Amino acid sequence: MNIKALILYFFIIFLSISCKNNDKQTVEPKSTDNRLYILEEPEQFAQTQYYVWLPVLRVRSEPEQNAKVLTKLKKGDQLEYLGIKTQKKESININNKLFEDNWLKVKTTDGIQGWVFGAGINIKDVKDDLSPTPYDDCFFLIADREIEDYYKCINQVRKQVLKEHSKRCYYSNRGITLSLIDGKPLMLNNTEKSQYDFLLYYPEIKQFVIHVALSNMEEFVLVDATNGNRISTWGFPKFSPNKKFIVSASNNYLHLGAANGIQIISSDGRILKKVWEREIENYEPYSPKWLDNNTIGVTLKPKGSEKRLGSKFALIRKVSESDWKMEY
Repeated sequence: MNIKALILYFFIIFLSISCKNNDKQTVEPKSTDNRLYILEEPEQFAQTQYYVWLPVLRVRSEPEQNAKVLTKLKKGDQLEYLGIKTQKKESININNKLFEDNWLKVKTTDGIQGWVFGAGINIKDVKDDLSPTPYDDCFFLIADREIEDYYKCINQVRKQVLKEHSKRCYYSNRGITLSLIDGKPLMLNNTEKSQYDFLLYYPEIKQFVIHVALSNMEEFVLVDATNGNRISTWGFPKFSPNKKFIVSASNNYLHLGAANGIQIISSDGRILKKVWEREIENYEPYSPKWLDNNTIGVTLKPKGSEKRLGSKFALIRKVSESDWKMEY
């Protein structure tokens, strides 16, 4: 082999090696991390509640089945969704049924943050009211300043409700008469300072709801159908689904001297006791809703001079039997 052929040979070998190296450099390494995340704006889920529907749901340190278990939740436990979920869905067998869903970043009521499989929870719109009353829509008319329509609404609903409970209450020229459980009549006579109206009867807890129009004020009164005992509330009283608590909301738009806030009363089946009250500045509360036995949602409308604040949906959660916390 002459010198020229030798040089050409080594040149070809060099080019071959160089091309192979270049080919290796152009290949991008494949990512082994499939946990790409989706970040959601808080407004998208601000009015939803997340509940466990499985007998047991594990909160894990990472969004995968084999990750460390941080805590275990039981059916009915509430979670706070933190707005982060995996982009990739995973298929998991639950109770012999295959579910496909994302992993969600959550926080428990104990403050533990971790990941849960999305199919293990139910999502509830906080607008759902578990203890609705026939008068709920009427109170929003005050918020819209449709005062004449508000009174019409109340009167129309009251007439219909009275037909359903005609054996429990009847009107006379002097006022109203309530029929107690033992059959004895309880008369509420009108005076120059007070006018009585029947609004509702709760048969499960044996309580009448009475409206009292005073000279410059109004109040709502619960009357026990077993003994006639009475307790006043700030606004229209709404019982929790398990009938252990009562919430009422009052604003002072119609009556400047009235309370402007939320009141909660406890009930043990025999005795009603006021356990929590909170006055609210800058906002007027309307139509509280029972989202579950321990959570209340209420619409807050800014007062006339505070329209820049915008409306809010506040949550009131039970901390203990005698303490509640309001968040908005």
